[in-house]
Amino acid sequence: MAPHRILAATTLSHTDREADSSTGEHRLTGASSLEQETLQSLANTVQSSVSVITDYLKAHNLPEPTFGNLTSPNLPFVPELKEAKRVLLEATSAIEAIAQFNKFDYVGRLILLNQELTALKVAVDDFDVPNAIPIDEEVHISDICKRTGCLDEYKLLSSIRMLTQNFIFKETKLGYFAHTIHSVTLRDRDIAAYIGWNGSTVMTTSTKFTDAMKLYPNSKDPSKSAFSLAHNTDQTLFEWITKPEQQETLAGFNKGMIGTSKYSIEALSKAYPWNTLGHGTLIDVGGGQGHVSLAILSANPELKITVQDLPEVIEHSKESSPARGKVTFESHNMFAPQPKKADAYFFRHVFHDHTDDACIKAIRATLHHLRSAKNGTGGRIIVAETIMQPLDVRPPTGRQACAMNMKMCALQNGRERTVDEFDRLFKAADARFKTKAFITNGPVGSDVIEAWIEEDN
Repeated sequence: MAPHRILAATTLSHTDREADSSTGEHRLTGASSLEQETLQSLANTVQSSVSVITDYLKAHNLPEPTFGNLTSPNLPFVPELKEAKRVLLEATSAIEAIAQFNKFDYVGRLILLNQELTALKVAVDDFDVPNAIPIDEEVHISDICKRTGCLDEYKLLSSIRMLTQNFIFKETKLGYFAHTIHSVTLRDRDIAAYIGWNGSTVMTTSTKFTDAMKLYPNSKDPSKSAFSLAHNTDQTLFEWITKPEQQETLAGFNKGMIGTSKYSIEALSKAYPWNTLGHGTLIDVGGGQGHVSLAILSANPELKITVQDLPEVIEHSKESSPARGKVTFESHNMFAPQPKKADAYFFRHVFHDHTDDACIKAIRATLHHLRSAKNGTGGRIIVAETIMQPLDVRPPTGRQACAMNMKMCALQNGRERTVDEFDRLFKAADARFKTKAFITNGPVGSDVIEAWIEEDN
């Protein structure tokens, strides 16, 4: 039998399973609306999507993911499987939403999501349970407490048990815990720092979301935000976090950014054709410790990269960054005129922190180095963010972008943007800009917008 294949475009709002009589293939094609779905039609879509994935793995002699192997590989990040996974998750999520004995049960789970993040922070960031449990061993909660220095056994037990319901750790027998494929990943302390950042500063900020809406309606001022209310400050997030008394918070933030970047770098490296820069120069604006630049450089060693950030960030990066000696570090405020000419200016996870006006100011700060030419050969701006999904994409494909959008609203009165909003943003900076989107539907910050000034015909 011919292999299953998904032929639908990534923007289709729905897929139905149908056989192509000429090829014998099953394909997923745009069809009925979500309101017309049944459990059976959704189950058919699940089966087709799984067949696409397993047939691809068999054809490439790759193992299937499994819970039984802690080193179980990830799915290859290739277009065929990206589409299949998207359709699969949309269908299984729809099944979860309608297969309910009580409609409130579904909403009730959402109400308890706060406890899941709390459990992650407690078990992973605060007490480092992943490293207290050796690989391929089971450990009793009392021994976990001894190894982690936790004095409250029951609350740590409660946190770990909460995580087991998300396939993070498993309780092998009463009070004994062992690793799963997901808890093993959390042995990385940079990932733990990202959890800690979200479970402390971000969560605290979120409690003031409504208060900020009422006190500062439609505010575009980053110093008048949910963050400023939650932390009783008139400073912006980045002003506050760089104060001497917040050194520990800043260190955790920096480690967390490294952690989350580790799992988006592969998608980002494949999303954009970095090799088109050739032996050119790339400036990573707001690039922190240069961990993303280092990954780009490893795949494109002919590039010359400069990482720019605020003085206090660059000072720290020059001392401790793994990119030392491989990239150049330079202090620069992105709103000031750009001092260096380059072939490309790279903004990753920068624009979502800011309002449109601030982003336009940052874009215009580079304009004097861009000349009109074909296909960006006169200089280009590359933006990596989480792109907001179009309306015809089914849940939960847009969930990550929506969550990041609310997070940016709370922290800085910032926002995530759609492809069209990015196009309008660049044209507001200069009407000559052309833009192109590279959408991965992958990890946070792995979608790309490229902008350049096109040569007149």
